[in-house]
Parts: sequence; C-alpha cells; structure tokens
Amino acid sequence: MVSWLNKATLVLCCFSFVFFEAQSQGWREYYNLSVTSYEADQLDQAYEQASKCLQQYLSESGAANENYASILRHFGNICFSLEKYDQGIELINKEIAIREAKQDQLLASARLNLAEFYKQQEKYAEAIEQILISEKILQNYYQPTDQELVSCRLNLAITYYQAGIQHTSLEILQKHFVSINNLGKPSEDELIALYYFGVLLNDAGKSEEALQVLNQAKGLWETSDRANSAEFSQVLYSRGQLYHQANQLKEAEESYRAAQELWESLNQTDGVYLRLLNDRAI
Repeated sequence: MVSWLNKATLVLCCFSFVFFEAQSQGWREYYNLSVTSYEADQLDQAYEQASKCLQQYLSESGAANENYASILRHFGNICFSLEKYDQGIELINKEIAIREAKQDQLLASARLNLAEFYKQQEKYAEAIEQILISEKILQNYYQPTDQELVSCRLNLAITYYQAGIQHTSLEILQKHFVSINNLGKPSEDELIALYYFGVLLNDAGKSEEALQVLNQAKGLWETSDRANSAEFSQVLYSRGQLYHQANQLKEAEESYRAAQELWESLNQTDGVYLRLLNDRAI
C-alpha cells in the first residue's frame, strides 16, 4: 500500500494578532501589504513585502516583543508556501526564542510550525521532538479530548509513521480509534489519521482489520467536505489494493475506478496515479 506525504494536509497555524504601535507606520504598512498578497496567493510579492517589513521593523525598533514575533510568524508562513525551508526554520526559531519565556499556546503553535518545516526536509526526529514539546505545553490548557490536543497527538502518530517508527504510531492510533463507529463527524486530522491507521494495520499483517478501517474511512470521507480531494483518491486506491490482495477483484476494480476518476477530475496524474493504472491492468 502507498502512503502519501501531501503538503496540502500540512497546515501552518495562523499568525497571531499584531499590536501595532503608532510610530511604526513603516513596517506596519509593509506587513499589511504582505498579508493581503499572501491571502491572494501572490507569494513572491508577499515574500518581498515581508522581507521589507522585517528590515523596516529592525531599523525602527527591533524590540523582541509580540510585534516582532508576529512578523516572524507571517514571514515563516510565506517561506513554507514557497518551499524556502531553511529560511523558514531560521525565522521560526527566532520566534520561538521570543516566546520561550511564556509557555503558552502561541509557543506551542510555533513549535508545531517548526515541526512542519522539519517534516518537509524529512528530519522526522527533529519534528517529533517539537511535537512532543508542543503536546506537553498544550496539556496545561486542554483536556485530552479537546481538538487541540487530539490534533497534536494524531500529528505525532503520523510523524512517527513517516519516521519509520510504526509500532509507536500504531499504538497511538489504536488508542484514539478504539471505537471508530462512535467517531461522529471526524475532523480533517482524524480522516487523514484513519487512513494511516488502515495502512499500519495492513503493514502489521492485519489485512482484514485494515480493510474494515478503510471501508469506514471511505464512508466518513464521503460525508465530509473533503470528498473531492486527492487525499480521498488515495483512500480509494489503498482500499482497492486491499480488495485486490484479498482476491476480491470486483470490489477492487470498483475502488480503483473511483480513485482514477477522482484523480483525473483533479488533473493529478502523477506517479501514484500511474501505479494505479498498472494495478488495474494486472
């Protein structure tokens, strides 16, 4: 079975509110322009404006306060979108240094952002370290069933999987999905984690359980607002592979076809799509 590492599923936390000072019109103007460009997906322009904002702020004040941290957060978001990961890591580490004295949700979100940068560089040990620190901070503010902690824990499980530490990933997901039928309306994080749960069960030799999980995942994805996505195509493809593995060829073909049609409708005919075509031909 094939697992995905899709950056569309990696969401950086929103930048925090900026408390502008009356005398800081220079950097404030650049900041607002950069935010507008970023939201319009004009990333190169947003990057240039964020760079000028940072330079202007350092020349006007340079104080290591909430304003500076917010500029760094926003600039880091842009770097992530432009795949400028080394620069983004430098920016986020500076933000963390400013926020370190206050062990709060903003610091936790900065560390989660840093983990996302590390994952893009396949530095999974470093990413796991940041997620664990974030989880410890968030435990001071949330209950285990609150979405903030659930999301962090599922993020950790998927990162363990990406790091090749499958037994730990499976333990976390088994604990979370102890009663899949009672999920209700799952979050996007849970939908993605449910897919990985199926993959892990199959890797552990529990193909029947894996198929049950992916069938459950299919139903939940279909009733979500993520049904028209490449991630759901992957769910359908992996489900088809399990049916194929069980020699249930009719069900395999139906799932393969649905995955292929969805990928084609999204104009995503990459390597995984080509493997799907090969599986259908066998």
